[in-house]
This record gives sequence, C-alpha cells and structure tokens, in this order.
Amino acid sequence: MAIFLPIRSWALAAPFWEAKSGMSVYPSITDKSTSIQFDPGDSPKKLTVTNDIGTVVSELELSAETSSLKLNTENFANGFYFLWLTSAQGTSTPKFFVRH
Repeated sequence: MAIFLPIRSWALAAPFWEAKSGMSVYPSITDKSTSIQFDPGDSPKKLTVTNDIGTVVSELELSAETSSLKLNTENFANGFYFLWLTSAQGTSTPKFFVRH
C-alpha cells in the first residue's frame, strides 16, 4: 500500500496573507529578459527574485509610481524563478522560467 504525503516548500507555498495584485510577467518562459507590469500604488514596493531553492538572485526597491520594468535574465541559470513583490497591500509571487 502506497502512502502519499503532501510536499511543502516555503518557496512554492504562498502565504495565506498573499495579496492578489495586478502583476503580470511576459513572457513567462524566457532566455534574455522578461517584462514585469504591475499596478502603481500609493506605497513603495520591493521586488525580490529568487531561484527555485529560495536563493535571492536580485533585489530592487521600486517607487510607488513604478508600473513596469524589464528584467535581464541572460546571466540567470536555467530553471524556475519567483518574483516576490512586497508592498503595503501584501505580497504577490508569480513565477517564470529561464531556458537558454
């Protein structure tokens, strides 16, 4: 008889307080860069990029007026990455994949 246990990873599990923001990532599979768009708000934002094991590969402080940016991924290793957008409204964590 097989027993299946749920696998949980802090990098994959979204916290219960995660805010659903108007953040979008295009393309979600990339080799050179990806565009990130989000709703401008009334508070500064912090964007942290982590790989699939939680290592921080990039951090940016964004002004409240910032609504888009282009992230260069040419020096990223192949694999999944998570975008942690933190603001006064909460945290959003979309992911994207780098394939060279």
